[in-house]
Amino acid sequence: MPWTAIWTQARGDAFRAIATYFLCWMTVRSLFGYGMVDGRDGMIATGWLLGGVLLACFAIVTWHVAQDLRSLDRLGLWTGYSAAFSAAVSIVIFYGMLPNHVFGERLTNWFVHGGLNSVTTGLTYGFALMWLWCIRDRVAAPRERLLLNISLIILLAAVCFTRCRGALLALLAAHVALTFVRGVRRSTLPWVALLGAITLFQITGPSVARLVNWQVATRAISPPVEASHTSAPIQEMLTRWDGGRTEIYARAMRGFIDPHEWLIGVGQWGPAEIFTRSLSYMHMHHHSIFIATLVHGGLIGLGLMLTLLFIGLKRAHSLARASEDTWFVLLVFGCTGLIFDGQTLTSLLSIPQMEPLLITFPLVTAASAWWKRRDALA
Repeated sequence: MPWTAIWTQARGDAFRAIATYFLCWMTVRSLFGYGMVDGRDGMIATGWLLGGVLLACFAIVTWHVAQDLRSLDRLGLWTGYSAAFSAAVSIVIFYGMLPNHVFGERLTNWFVHGGLNSVTTGLTYGFALMWLWCIRDRVAAPRERLLLNISLIILLAAVCFTRCRGALLALLAAHVALTFVRGVRRSTLPWVALLGAITLFQITGPSVARLVNWQVATRAISPPVEASHTSAPIQEMLTRWDGGRTEIYARAMRGFIDPHEWLIGVGQWGPAEIFTRSLSYMHMHHHSIFIATLVHGGLIGLGLMLTLLFIGLKRAHSLARASEDTWFVLLVFGCTGLIFDGQTLTSLLSIPQMEPLLITFPLVTAASAWWKRRDALA
């Protein structure tokens, strides 16, 4: 079936309508708020508009592909295998080969810019991990099952070594969602694996710390490498608390100068948007898609986004009740992971790079699959 036919048949769909209103509102608010003035501001605005167009194209392609969920199982397998491969290579390179790095430092993805940010690395590895858990029961071939299990072990270790609290929180939420739709018995193995990996990561902390100290002492390099892994990694993650995010959010709210900005926001670019970030030392972005949407599109934009997520979660849960639980679990993972990270849901060209896809992909897939199932039942 051609794409145009699929998209035409989706007319009257509340999800598609709200998604269109959301993207249009965020774009129009930004254009009328500051527009594309000149120089650097025009380039920034062009980048936002291009990112919005790319996101819309990605959503349309995903809507089309989601008509065949079994083909997405193969995509999930290869996504998990690729993530596990990149994690294994990154561990070997950073922990065993490069002289300026030591074992146990916050893991990054070596294949992206020679070391992608550890937060984004943890979230993407966690997403691939949950995708593998969701499709594991549908993998029957012994060799493929073995490869899948090895990938799960590697990804569990990799997420722990990123020491990304957002990724671990998202994993916990996704496991709760998995238990909610599958029951305790069918969710026991994922829980045992997750809690076992976290426990092992904690109790091996002293041994890893001694190895790190030995590496630091035996490497005559300038400047000297400092040990970043403590003997109690879980306590270290808790000690970091919110990483200054509460202050980021509070200062972003102080960036609203006029009362009406609470309703319509300040736009996605321009001096007013920069001002809401300039009050914080972590000023690249707002580190939460929900706070960022409130700042950029006001209560109107946030309301549209929450409505879109509500419809998507409702449809994903309906699919889960029909034994298609992958998209509900992945959507819960994405929504939880981006509570405390992410720049936007309206552009594919975000500063944290692919993070918008952690929500956009399962959201659109669930909405499309539910729509096709409704038509089939009708």
